[in-house]
Amino acid sequence: MVDNINIDEQISNRRSKRSCRLSIVKSEPLNIEQKENKLIINEIEIDEEDPPDLFQLGDIFWVHVSGNPWWPALIYGSYYEDYIHTKIVKTPRRPKKRIYFVYFFGPAFEYTWTNANALIAYSGLDEFIKQAEISVQKATKKIEQETLANRYQLKVSANKRVDWDKAIAEADEALKLTREQRIENFAELLKNILDKAEKNKSTRKRQSSVTGRQSVKRKKKQKC
Repeated sequence: MVDNINIDEQISNRRSKRSCRLSIVKSEPLNIEQKENKLIINEIEIDEEDPPDLFQLGDIFWVHVSGNPWWPALIYGSYYEDYIHTKIVKTPRRPKKRIYFVYFFGPAFEYTWTNANALIAYSGLDEFIKQAEISVQKATKKIEQETLANRYQLKVSANKRVDWDKAIAEADEALKLTREQRIENFAELLKNILDKAEKNKSTRKRQSSVTGRQSVKRKKKQKC
């Protein structure tokens, strides 16, 4: 049964409802002082604390870089950035994060800046596998187990296997030394690598210069 309502009352009710909705949506304009305060608030950055520095120069870690297996590496200063070994980076709308500079063990001279969460303390291959299995077993949910299993997976391609084995052997030897000894040894190794690279660079420049002069002479002879 539908209630009989006077038409005038219906129109009046509709108008009152519409006016209520308009009053809710409509906001009071900001005065000059409020606008200035709003701009100031937007310009103020939240004072965020720096992430703690948890690792030291000379520490050895397993490092994971996308597209590569976990690889042993040493924390040491970046030779092209005044030998700093850690710094804090900040991207818009994201929290600060601390990154570390590492050099990878193995025959290739490779290095990178990496996030702290991509580092696992190095204690040898067997210990890595053991700790990975424990972490997976402790996970209570299947999705967590799968995530951890993927995180700790050691997929080493055939073309990297020899270098990977050499890197582990070098890291195992370095682990026997004190942190100070590792720093001293690597400083000497890095100096030798950079000196050799500089000599090769100078040699290539001289060869390029000689080749250029010879080509000029040949052109002159051809003109004659």
